[in-house]
Amino acid sequence: MSKTGLQRFRNAMNVLNEVYAEIPIQQILIFLEVAECGEISMTELRKRLNMSPSSLTRNTLALSYYSADHPENPCVGGGRMIGHNLIERRSDINNRRTLMVFLTPKGIEVRNKIEAALSI
Repeated sequence: MSKTGLQRFRNAMNVLNEVYAEIPIQQILIFLEVAECGEISMTELRKRLNMSPSSLTRNTLALSYYSADHPENPCVGGGRMIGHNLIERRSDINNRRTLMVFLTPKGIEVRNKIEAALSI
């Protein structure tokens, strides 16, 4: 018996659910866009997903790995926040003002599991 598209989609979402049980749809969309592109600027990602800059920043930080002493940490009052380590944000080597987003090794592993779940 072959699986329907919806069953394959549910399997793919279960892969993300293993990483974070209550992952918001915005973070799923960001992860999938970065997974498809490989590397993308925050500006281009914002345009493609039609997100506000603050929402995109908050959600990409949640998908990355950062701690209380990180300058981009949005926690107030010295709180500690550790993201999911699926993506990394880094300045473009050719233009330091451009922030690029790409998958971490863990993100690549999750992308591969999603692709496998979709192909079953």
